[in-house]
Amino acid sequence: MTAWEAPPVTGGSLVPAVIDAFFEDAHYVWSAIPPLNIQIGAGITFITGPSGCGKSAILRQVQSVDPSWSLLPDLAPDVPLIDQFTGSLGTRIALLARFGLGDAQVVIRPASWLSDGQHFRARLAAAIAGGSRRILVDEFLSTVDRTAASVVAFNLQRTCRKRNIDLLVATAHDDIETALAPDRTIRVRANDSPRVLEHSGARSWPLGEKIDVGHGTFPDYAALQRFHYYPKLDFDPEQREVSIVAAKLDDEPVAARLYCAPYPTAWADAMEEFADVNSSLTLGQRLVVHPVYRGIGLARKVTAPQWAPRDLVYTRSVMSRYTDMHTSLGYQRHDPLTNKLPQQRTGTLREDALRTLVTEYADYKLVIGSPASEQQIAAVASWFARTLGRLPEDQLAASTTTTLMGGYVLRKHSTQE
Repeated sequence: MTAWEAPPVTGGSLVPAVIDAFFEDAHYVWSAIPPLNIQIGAGITFITGPSGCGKSAILRQVQSVDPSWSLLPDLAPDVPLIDQFTGSLGTRIALLARFGLGDAQVVIRPASWLSDGQHFRARLAAAIAGGSRRILVDEFLSTVDRTAASVVAFNLQRTCRKRNIDLLVATAHDDIETALAPDRTIRVRANDSPRVLEHSGARSWPLGEKIDVGHGTFPDYAALQRFHYYPKLDFDPEQREVSIVAAKLDDEPVAARLYCAPYPTAWADAMEEFADVNSSLTLGQRLVVHPVYRGIGLARKVTAPQWAPRDLVYTRSVMSRYTDMHTSLGYQRHDPLTNKLPQQRTGTLREDALRTLVTEYADYKLVIGSPASEQQIAAVASWFARTLGRLPEDQLAASTTTTLMGGYVLRKHSTQE
């Protein structure tokens, strides 16, 4: 079957012939859309109604009367997402993270590789980054699956209210009204004038209320780990004390926080220094949120101090250099001692691994509040020197720090005083 092509116009337009054939008088032909007496106030306005009822016409009239309303900008399809914004790397990551797009695997993708939901979030981020104060969107989230649409709508209304941005959207899908929590709803009906409903006060979001947070299991984390920007754990979870906090929707994990002991149980059994660290400190090792549910606060919920397995928690990650969620949860900044090591690499894998592991031990002791003595450092270095001699190169490489990380420490007793 060949693609349809419009035939060339010959002999002039047939529109007059259609009018003559179907209408008694040209008076009945729509020559223009009649003006609508609707006032669009500040805040969030939600226009809904069946297809063809005139929602888009309202948007066009609003924009024609007030050009301060701006459409979402288009993205360059073949340009990586991170390169479509301005500012430092940290500024761009932080902006995209507010729209659930801060994952390193996402920001390096061309816009054409993004899902419909991610693409829409990115265009919203671009509009706000460009200084738009009044945003107008037709066919709002029409091509996004309905769960993702609800999440994006909820996140968008929070962002707009926080930044005092007016939002005007139109869609035939009224299932996102609760998530969007509009200040006014305009219901456009096929055979009647639009009906304007003004709202006031906070409203609950059913999807958000259905998400439960609590202690989980390692399979809860494993179900999500592929969504982390570094999906493989650099340790065997069966060899360490591990604790999981999970957020679940209909019993399916949608976010998880993994805590673990700093050292394997076998190491703690072999060295008193490692046992002392394990008894005092836990690491906030991994945090992952399903892409659909990013941006609605689940990271904060599973990281809340009440769920931490110990009173002293130390978390380090590359992402923590660019986003600062932990401070608002009572964590204090701590620059990991290992951040100095990439500049001090010797080029010998075994020596670099030894230096990293000994420095990491000293860092743990500093966080605990009892800096390691020279004797402890010497004992740990001697143990590692003997142990590393039996490790293959791939395991040695895994023990060598090559990236800079942001660090945060939580002392529960301090936040409760």
